[in-house]
Amino acid sequence: MNNNFLNLSQFLPLQEGHYDGCMLKGIEQRYSLENPQQLDYLILRFVIDGREIEDRLFGKGDVRLIDFSKSLMKYAQSDGNSNYAINLDDWVDVTCSLDYENYMRNDRVYPRTRNWSWNPGSTSDDSRGLQGGLSQYPTSSDNEFSDFN
Repeated sequence: MNNNFLNLSQFLPLQEGHYDGCMLKGIEQRYSLENPQQLDYLILRFVIDGREIEDRLFGKGDVRLIDFSKSLMKYAQSDGNSNYAINLDDWVDVTCSLDYENYMRNDRVYPRTRNWSWNPGSTSDDSRGLQGGLSQYPTSSDNEFSDFN
């Protein structure tokens, strides 16, 4: 690559709208230093239209965090006590569709995703296919939370 050229596109925000064929690269949890039991935010790492995007969903009460949780609920496992969880290792390289918007605050543009639609049978590693990954989870028709979506 010629170092005399600077790709300016990498500094511009994505165009707002609906995107198909996105890839969730992973989900990270960040907890409060003062209260290690309290979630500060989730970091969602996506590849959208060939660009790496990092979206943050802030802790308890954030509407987007609630909507994100609802989008995953049909894949969650129950511990029998009304607690539902997903294994974050299964949520790596999962394809999805989503809506993207740019949020501006204090002269900065932040990416925001919403209206996630997961394609659990499709990952970037086709060898996982129906053998592993998210295919082990029930579909919305098998789960009491299907009315969330």
